[in-house]
Amino acid sequence: MFQSTGLEEVEKAILNEPERVAALIPKMLEAGTGVMIGALQSAVSSYGVISTGALLGSIGVYKQVGGLKPAVIIGFNGQNNGRIRNMALAAINNYGIKSGRGKRAARPFITGAQQSAEGSVYNAMLSIWEADNAGG
Repeated sequence: MFQSTGLEEVEKAILNEPERVAALIPKMLEAGTGVMIGALQSAVSSYGVISTGALLGSIGVYKQVGGLKPAVIIGFNGQNNGRIRNMALAAINNYGIKSGRGKRAARPFITGAQQSAEGSVYNAMLSIWEADNAGG
């Protein structure tokens, strides 16, 4: 989860121009999503995860636009060739397996991607906000 401060300008706009802000939020989410997907793809390639190709090809986006809670959820869709869900494969890579025959060290690529992309995601979303305000 990303936490930000200094959003007083956004708060004022939400109160004074809710329709304009509501139309702008999906664009901001889209910009942030693109950056986060790039960070995940880079992390999958660089952290030495198992089934790299399956995970790279499975990164997908679910969008909930409109209503009171617009959201973007980035996840790992489908199954790999071994019929293992890619979301489970991502969790195994990220958190590792601590016991049993299949012990595997954690490779926290999801956490790493989130941490490395936080500022870039914020800046991508902010650039959409600033461009809209400069034109309005």
